[in-house]
Amino acid sequence: MNASFIRPWYVLGPGHYWPYLFIPFYKLLEIIPKTREAAFRLGLVKIGQMINCITFAVKNPSVGIKVYDVKDIREF
Repeated sequence: MNASFIRPWYVLGPGHYWPYLFIPFYKLLEIIPKTREAAFRLGLVKIGQMINCITFAVKNPSVGIKVYDVKDIREF
């Protein structure tokens, strides 16, 4: 079975700007080794990053199962 799963925690975009207040808190949690993994997994992504990730997933179908987590989405 070939499938791509895109798993954002929360997408920042029009009408969803209030979570920007949490960005410094997330950055702090990313520095602390004990909370780093959770901070990346539950991180915020911008709508542009989501669109780029979706576009990439459509243009490059996966062989097998591919999961795009927050860390992967941020790379787009």
